[in-house]
Formats: sequence, structure tokens, C-alpha cells
Amino acid sequence: MVLGQVLTTLPNDAADYYPPPDAAGGWRTLTDSKSIRKRAGMDLGRLENAYEFTQRWSQNGGLLVVRRGYLVFERYFGRAGRMVNPDMASTGKAYTSIACGIMLEEFRQRIPDGLDTKVFTEVSCPRPFLFMIRVRQRFASAKFSA
Repeated sequence: MVLGQVLTTLPNDAADYYPPPDAAGGWRTLTDSKSIRKRAGMDLGRLENAYEFTQRWSQNGGLLVVRRGYLVFERYFGRAGRMVNPDMASTGKAYTSIACGIMLEEFRQRIPDGLDTKVFTEVSCPRPFLFMIRVRQRFASAKFSA
């Protein structure tokens, strides 16, 4: 799994870093071009270009980049902002998919069939035809349901 490979290649200080709440200081941030390149290996000018590109496609939005345990870039436009809570239905699906991917990787011995695991057991299945549904099919259909 790609995510597992990424996590294992992070420097130790980034792999184990969990930021405190915003009220207690929040993320470690990099603000100047030199520190962004040195610590995160990124180019501030290219991040600015990505932000400008993002603005062309939406009325409200932003770009937030975290790399190697540092908040490297955070900028919003329109009605978006750090403390704004828009309709989160679609983004929730992405986070759920990531969490399930991590779970499938970390608990491979308990879920040996991975994405081919049946969603329902014969005992928990409310309708017989649902017994055939696999995790893979739920992920595929989740992106289309609101």
C-alpha cells in the first residue's frame, strides 16, 4: 500500500508528530521559501502557482499542504477559511477511505481478504442478496452516494 510506504519513509520527527490544538499553538509552520525548501523539500513558488490554479475552479476554497510534520502552505479564498464548517459530506468519504485503507494494511492478518471481504456475515445479513457485497463494491459506490 502506498500510504504505508510513505509513512515508513518519513523522518522520525515527522512520522510521530501530532500537532497540538490551535489554541495551544497548532501545527509547526514554515513561512519562508528557504525553510520550506530545506525542511519540506517543496518550492513556495510552485505552491503559489497551485493555489492560483485552485482559485480558478471554485468560488470558495483553499489549499493546505502538510509535509514532513510541518504546515507548509495554508491559504483560503472566497467564503472559505480555517474556522469555516462547510457541508462535509463529500470530504468525510475521503477520510473514511483513507482510514479504511490504513486499517486494511495494519490488520491484514485479521482481514486477509482485504477489499474482497464480505460486508455482511450470514448471521448479520438482513437480506440474502446483500451477502454477496464486498468491501471493494462499497468503496466504489460510496463516491456516488451523497
